[in-house]
Parts: sequence; structure tokens; C-alpha cells
Amino acid sequence: MLANKTISWILIFLYLCIPYLPLFGEIDRIASQWTFLSVLNFLSLIFITFRTKLFELKNILLSNFTLFYGLFLLFSIISMINATNLTESFVEFFRYFSVFLLIILLPFLVTKFENYKTIIFFMVFYSLIDVLGIFLQYNTDLPLIGFTGNKNIASASLIIKSNAILFLCSKYKNIFSRIFVFIFTLCTYSVIFLIGSKAGFLSSIFVMILLLVFATIKKLKSKFNLIIVFSILCAILISSISNKTIQNNIEDTVNITNDTGSTDRLRYYGQAFQAFIEHPLTGIGIGNWKIYSIKYDSRTMNNYVVQYHTHNDYIQFFAEIGIGAIFYVLFIVYFFIVIVRLFKLHEKIDEDSIAILMISILGYCIYLIDSNLNFPAARVVMQINLASILALLLSIKHKNIQIENN
Repeated sequence: MLANKTISWILIFLYLCIPYLPLFGEIDRIASQWTFLSVLNFLSLIFITFRTKLFELKNILLSNFTLFYGLFLLFSIISMINATNLTESFVEFFRYFSVFLLIILLPFLVTKFENYKTIIFFMVFYSLIDVLGIFLQYNTDLPLIGFTGNKNIASASLIIKSNAILFLCSKYKNIFSRIFVFIFTLCTYSVIFLIGSKAGFLSSIFVMILLLVFATIKKLKSKFNLIIVFSILCAILISSISNKTIQNNIEDTVNITNDTGSTDRLRYYGQAFQAFIEHPLTGIGIGNWKIYSIKYDSRTMNNYVVQYHTHNDYIQFFAEIGIGAIFYVLFIVYFFIVIVRLFKLHEKIDEDSIAILMISILGYCIYLIDSNLNFPAARVVMQINLASILALLLSIKHKNIQIENN
């Protein structure tokens, strides 16, 4: 049993380590990241096949998460009928199939071997790595993109992982832990505002609002909620004094007509919606938006730069696979349903589960914001974050299965 737990611990470490692997000569690091994800899925399948009993997977295999994502993959295959570039469709399909395996295997490794503390520890650890990496990029005049290749993904990923500090708050309540939480949060959000992502700014505000809401609920009350909110406000103040990035973000958020990024997104949304109207049943083919976008955006694109993504996963999936994209929407919505069910039990579940639930709520909301403004479905790092949120949610159910059944 100890050997199995150790192997699962190593696999979880490697899954969360994927975003930090070095480049192997490619321009975009996601190429190697998808490859390593596939290799890790294969290794995890071998481990589960030979060291555990397959029937133990049934709770995950028969869950609505697996059902909805599986149907999304089925309609992705059907959409290939209409694909202009079939090779691109196959490449994209197998990437999403890797995610399908990820959302089965990572939660199983966490729940079966009770590794929820392990994954939370790694989330905090890698948050520190992100913060240090971005500070180094800032001091060496490099693009502030962390280890993701994109500033929006970098900020969203960091916010999701850094929420894991709430678990440490529930375990250690002395003055030293309060100081650590303040410094950790201050550095984290200072980096996020330094990056200059508008989605990151919106997500930060949302985190503060949710923590203040938690502070009004008896079982969720904690002095750490207010400490985190205060440290975020300090980060905003420091950032606004030291540079104008956050001031510009506030102005752009309030008045999107002055922001090129926002107006571009609105144009992409309209073009993708037009593609869905023209091909409502099968879409234009999974992975083919980067080809069709030339048709819709040829008159407005700058310097022949082709838009690979609509900056909204749901609208892009409707354009690419048609009405079948509803199953991906249901997959994401089902997270909310599970969160609501668990939240109704918050008076009965233990303190660890309360902290995990808060981390999951914050992580889900940040992912939801990012998926409506960017393209996390195309990034390995964000899919690992999403699978981590799912693993934490299922660990709560696993820990409190008798309470939930009552």
C-alpha cells in the first residue's frame, strides 16, 4: 500500500510539473507539454492496471463529468466530416482525448490514495516557483509570461494554484502562518498585477469578493480571509504606485471601447457565432477555427497575423463542432452543480473539506472567467488546473461519502 501511495505521489508531482519542463527546440512549449501529458497518462494507466483494481475506477468512469466530456469527444469526431484540414482535426482531437484521460486519472490518483494534501502542497509549491520565475523575468527585461507562453494563462494559472494557501490557513492558525499567508499573497498578486492581464485583474477582484462572502458564512469564517483580502488590496496599491499597468486595466475594464483587446474579442465572438449559424450540426471541424478565421477576419487582421482562438472556449467549440458543444458546456456546468451540492453540506463536513471546498469554488470561478475571455482548453497548464479542481471536489465526496448519501 505504501509503495502504491508513493508511486501515485510521484505521478501527481509529474502531472503538475509539466508546465515547468524546459523547451526542446520548439517555439511554442505546448507541443512538448501535450507530448509529456500523453506519456504520463500512459504511465498512470499502466500503474492503475497492475497496482489497483479497475473496478475502483467506476465512480469516476460512470460520473457525469466523464459522460459529458465523452459525448463532447464523440461530436468532435463527427465534426471531422466538415473539416477543411483533417490532419489538424486529428491533432486537436487527440489533445482533448489526453485531457479526457487526465480528468479520469488525476482525480483517481488523488482520491484512491487520499493524496488531497499532496496536490494542495504542490499547488502552493508551484505558485512560489511561478512568483520567483516572473520576478526574474521582470528583472531581466523578459516577457512576463511565466512558464506558460501567455500572460493571461500565466496569471489565471497562478491565481488558481495560489488559492491552495487556504488549506494551510485551516491547518495552522498561529502568528507565523498569518505572516506567511500575508507575504505569500502579497507577492503573488503583486506579480499578477505586474503581468498586466485584464483577466487576471478581474479574477483578483472576484477572489476578494468571494472571500468577503465566505467571511459572512458561519462555518467558512476565518481571519485569514480578511488577511488575504487585505494583502490583495496592498498589492493593488503598490502596483498602482509603481506602474500604470493596473490603472490602465481598470480604465479598460470600465470602458471596453477604449481597449483593443476587448474590441477584438467581441469581433472574434461575432465571427465564431456566424460560423456556427452556417454549420449548426457538425460545425466547421474540430481544430479548424484557425483556418476559417482567415475567411472571417481577412479584412481586419494586422500584418497577416491569424487568430488561432476566439478567446472564448465555448463559442469556439460551437463554431468547430456545432450543437455537440453543448456537452462541453454541460461538463463545465456540472462542476457548479457538484459545488452547490457540497456547499449545502458545509455545516456537516470536516474542516479540511471546508478548506478544500473554498479552494475549489475559487478555482472554478477563475477558470470560468478565463475560459470566457481566453483559451484555457488549448493549454495543458490550465487543463491540469481544471483536473486538480475536479480531483479536490471528488476528494471531498470521497471523504464525506456517508454524509452525502444521507
